[in-house]
Amino acid sequence: MTFPSGRNPGLDRKKPVFAMAIALALALLTALVFLPSIRCGFIYLDDPDYVFENPVVQGFSVDHVRDAFSLTTPLDLWLPVTWISYMADHALWGLNPTGYHLTNVLFHAANAAILFLLLSRLTGVFWPSFLVAALFAVHPLRVESVAWITERKDVLMAFFWFLAMGAYLRYVKARSWGWYLAALLCCALGLMAKPMLVTLPFFLLLLDYWPLNRLDAGALRTRAGMRRAGFLALEKLPFLAICGLAAWANVLVAARRGAFASADAIPLSGRLANAMASYGAYLGQTFLPTGLALPYPYPYYSWTSPAVLASAAVLAAVTAGVLVRARKQPWLFTGWFWFLGTLTPVIGITQAGMQAHADRFTYVPQIGLFLMLAWGAAELAQRRPGVGKPLAVALGLGLALLAGASLARIGDWKDTHTLFAKTLETTGENWEARHYLGIAYGREGKLAEAAGEYEKALAENPRFAHAHGNLGMVLWRMGQPDEALGHLEEAVKLDPGFAQGRNNLGALLADRGRLPEAVEQYRAALAIRPRFAQAHANLGRVLYALDRALEAEKHLITAVSLEPGYAQAWNDLGVARASLGDAARAEAAFRRALALSPMASAAFRLANLYRSQGRMSDARAWYQKTLAIDPGHSGARAALAGM
Repeated sequence: MTFPSGRNPGLDRKKPVFAMAIALALALLTALVFLPSIRCGFIYLDDPDYVFENPVVQGFSVDHVRDAFSLTTPLDLWLPVTWISYMADHALWGLNPTGYHLTNVLFHAANAAILFLLLSRLTGVFWPSFLVAALFAVHPLRVESVAWITERKDVLMAFFWFLAMGAYLRYVKARSWGWYLAALLCCALGLMAKPMLVTLPFFLLLLDYWPLNRLDAGALRTRAGMRRAGFLALEKLPFLAICGLAAWANVLVAARRGAFASADAIPLSGRLANAMASYGAYLGQTFLPTGLALPYPYPYYSWTSPAVLASAAVLAAVTAGVLVRARKQPWLFTGWFWFLGTLTPVIGITQAGMQAHADRFTYVPQIGLFLMLAWGAAELAQRRPGVGKPLAVALGLGLALLAGASLARIGDWKDTHTLFAKTLETTGENWEARHYLGIAYGREGKLAEAAGEYEKALAENPRFAHAHGNLGMVLWRMGQPDEALGHLEEAVKLDPGFAQGRNNLGALLADRGRLPEAVEQYRAALAIRPRFAQAHANLGRVLYALDRALEAEKHLITAVSLEPGYAQAWNDLGVARASLGDAARAEAAFRRALALSPMASAAFRLANLYRSQGRMSDARAWYQKTLAIDPGHSGARAALAGM
């Protein structure tokens, strides 16, 4: 079977060098388009949990790598490869967002180049392959995956996806089991970057159909054809097994964290209707990428909603056309089911989070649509030679417009305020966007503004547990503990798996002297997140106050082992050890706390420890250091006066 290639024999003789030059040029252009994202900051949606408040990634050691592979991750996904990439960034850049953004840009540029090389090798066709890769590279739907540090998992997952494709191609061409094992390894690494790669085994079957031509639908009517299809299916079983293990790990982690939206919140019929509408939304945004936002509010469609009916009609019509043309134009079949199939894990049938859909979910699936477009354009140019030049000009102009739209969209990611203000402008009232604006105000110390945003979010969605929890903390900081307590209790009532909410409720209860109730909340938080350093430290502090110093010491040791830079926990550990008569280790804990942070309380307690041992000169020196840290420390002044 012959397919349009548009080959130039003169270029084919220089094919490897020419292809590499195109790939490098594409990578450079892609990097230039997305390079402005390095001026963006962290976003207070997931970036704190993924990076700058995530103790797993703030260090690069055997212990940190072990923690990255643990199923007791502090987040809703099991992403050890993504964590390790953040560890490398942290080692190079600390908490400067510029370096993290640069890594995302470089991976995306590499992905564009690799995709071009893969497609040109798979099909033997240059310019349609280039068009697919270029559309993938500069489309505005890529911005969310590249400009959002949290979405490192997209660019990493795709990187290993494309490497798995390349290794699989080498296996097919050379019949080398070494390349087959390399493809399995890349599959595993990609799954550990983002579990969306679970569709890879089925995707490889699509490649078997076209362009590898290992599977002929017509041959399935014969016994030999059925045997061939059976072998190809068996060939994918190891990939399927790896995907199954990764899916199990992620379901286990997400269920433990309560990440899946309940059937009560979003019934299955509503999720299916939204999934249908989302396919239509992704199609529309491919050809008209306007109105982009994060997050898109959940619309609660019914099956009679116009958006659902229109999307269903379009999907049915395109699917029917693709099936009719599958033998003559097999690239239509591969491209269409590439789009439909690879979106399946994130289309919302199993809902995690409350977004209707998301730009980032198109990172790999949209390539299938670009493949249909590029090969369709090549066929049109081959059949009607006079169309070729105008079509090339139109496609070039389209790429330039898409690149310009991406540059404009990158500007929306400057910071949290800019991003969510743009979302509100685009989507209208949006309770999730209000919530994240509240977080930004709270981190800036603008408590009244933060409370106002949380209240607006709750006016639209009174069952939003995280907004209740965050409003409770802001009210507490504003000196309104009674109102704060009500919101924190409502937060954990609405979401019993809200570990941070339980920890915060425990802190407020402890502050009000309700220590046994605080212990209950901290233990509940740790049942949800066993490796929650702050909850271990808070529980240790309360247990010490309840004269249970030995238990307190155990939790404080756990806290500092999970987060070695946790200065307050080291100080509290020193207090617990001093009360247990372990002066040497108490001294070490106080000194560790002081090495991490100039804490007046640690210096004062260290001075008291030396005084109890009769080391008066050391005690005097540390009382003086206490006053150097906090000139108003009355305890240190009194101690010095009495010496």
